[in-house]
Amino acid sequence: MYSHHYSTESSGLKERNATVKRKMDLNRYSLKFCPHCVRDDIEKYGESYWKISHQLPTAFFV
Repeated sequence: MYSHHYSTESSGLKERNATVKRKMDLNRYSLKFCPHCVRDDIEKYGESYWKISHQLPTAFFV
């Protein structure tokens, strides 16, 4: 009984890890932006632009 429970739990963990990896792979190829920066750019310049700093792996923007 214990080994069955352990193997089921292990497969669930593998599925979650695979889901996280897929999301990270998709996120890697998506351009990121900050809604506040877009608003500020439009107010200041009349348009917005992609910022390199928002594309860095450590940036946490939409």
